[in-house]
Amino acid sequence: MLPDAVLAPLLAPDAPLAVLAAELAERYPRRVLTAVGVLDSFALLVDEQPTAPDHELADEELWWDAAEEPPSRLVAIRDLDLVDADAWPAALRVLASDPVYRPALRAPGGYSVWWLARHVRLAGHRPRYWRLPSATGLAGLFDAVPESVRAAVADDGLLAAIGVRADLSVADAASAADLLTRLGDPARSPDAALTWAAYAELADAVLAERVDPGELDPPSRLRASDGSVLDADRGVLLDRAWLAPALPPAETVAGRLDPDGIDALAELLDLPLASEILAGEVAGADPGCGERTAWAALPEVVAACAAIGTAVPEGELWCHDRLTVELSRPEARRLEVPVWRQDGRWHASDPVRALLALWSEQWPCGSHGRQYRVAQVGDGHVGRSRRSRCVGRAGPQRAALASASRPRGSGGYAEVRVRGCSSDPRAGQRAGDCRAGRARRGSRVRF
Repeated sequence: MLPDAVLAPLLAPDAPLAVLAAELAERYPRRVLTAVGVLDSFALLVDEQPTAPDHELADEELWWDAAEEPPSRLVAIRDLDLVDADAWPAALRVLASDPVYRPALRAPGGYSVWWLARHVRLAGHRPRYWRLPSATGLAGLFDAVPESVRAAVADDGLLAAIGVRADLSVADAASAADLLTRLGDPARSPDAALTWAAYAELADAVLAERVDPGELDPPSRLRASDGSVLDADRGVLLDRAWLAPALPPAETVAGRLDPDGIDALAELLDLPLASEILAGEVAGADPGCGERTAWAALPEVVAACAAIGTAVPEGELWCHDRLTVELSRPEARRLEVPVWRQDGRWHASDPVRALLALWSEQWPCGSHGRQYRVAQVGDGHVGRSRRSRCVGRAGPQRAALASASRPRGSGGYAEVRVRGCSSDPRAGQRAGDCRAGRARRGSRVRF
């Protein structure tokens, strides 16, 4: 390489590159020397028809084997493995500032970004440890790239390409394990929306078979719906949002409320479901107590439907000044709740919350629920209909409202613990099959 090569200060001390003699560098023009192969900066490799991983690139065979199909064209940056661990911010600045490297850095699934994502160290960590400064919504779980890195590399596109987080996407088991660790870290402080979104993304990854729960140990600590961290053996997974007021928020975990998403999370987190733990009835001698009222007769319900742009539901609910439920499981006690579902009827002291609960049955939110917009419920594409079920799944907006009424203290849970689906997930195991698998894997009871 040239004595004053751009590459020179970036290399590790033991990099096997010789320096051209100074007298030769002075005798010939720089462009002549680089034209015959003397390095100034990183070399760019272009192969229009690659047939095998035979280009002497670091870890090339691993990249080739990991690709879904062989590349039809290879554009790669050489000698990345020679960069000193402390020189990566400066090296990335060189790559980002020279347009000649842009094809290699923008190629989807390309070798260069694949290698950089795995080997670059930014302030001692891999790129995926950090988030982009613009990704403020992730701040409770991920720190922004340090200012020292930001000063050297201002290209968010390059940082995102090599793995700095712009979102919560979970690509593989390692990414899932990292996210679960962060959720269980008491030093982190995600808000309710970020916590929900993180667990929802984990469920998506399981359902898309990017993550096999069998490859991960269940987490020992979880993030509860009130923001606290709890030991996993105390946790319960919320599967029907209107049950939330009957659960201790510090022991409730939530992130998906569609059936497949719930099963995926229960499999991954090794948690019992709220509906398996709680049982109760509306207090009073007559199970049909309360004032029977048509939905269309309630002004606040009509206004809510108009605001969201959906029709007022047909049918009726039972209105109560105060709605008290007598729980029989996990312990006998009475508590006030805003809404309850019993014998196919909605009981409510707050008709708007009952409306949200009704909608959550009809349109159970899957991954769309992560958008945290009440209006999303009325779009009609947010999940499959569950109208025939007496007890349904609720969207995240209902969970947020339900959490406003929280029981004090916490009772002991009699819970059935499961260790995942017994079928081989590599054979295309889906969440519906895991419902039966969870029940087959043995139990662990706690009182």
